[in-house]
Amino acid sequence: MCIVEKIIAEECLGGRWRDLFGGGAIYEAEMERAFIGVWGTRNAARLRRFLRERGADLTIRHDRPIGLRLRQWNATQGRRPRIRGMNKGGDAGAIDVT
Repeated sequence: MCIVEKIIAEECLGGRWRDLFGGGAIYEAEMERAFIGVWGTRNAARLRRFLRERGADLTIRHDRPIGLRLRQWNATQGRRPRIRGMNKGGDAGAIDVT
């Protein structure tokens, strides 16, 4: 699982992160911080790559944020859509889902 602060993911992926990764989870932690999470090694690597391509400065940590609680999750049935031609400028509206 890969967990990222929600505000960073929303800015870089335009709120379509669940569509891009076939589901995900929203977490809350202390001091009203929100996080998103995706599961699976490939999805975690794709999320980190997409965020880096859009200018996010990521620090990989192997510990959980203090007080992390699951607030919501969803998953789609079957395989996630293939994504080609991701716009590296941060405009998630330019995603070509095929």
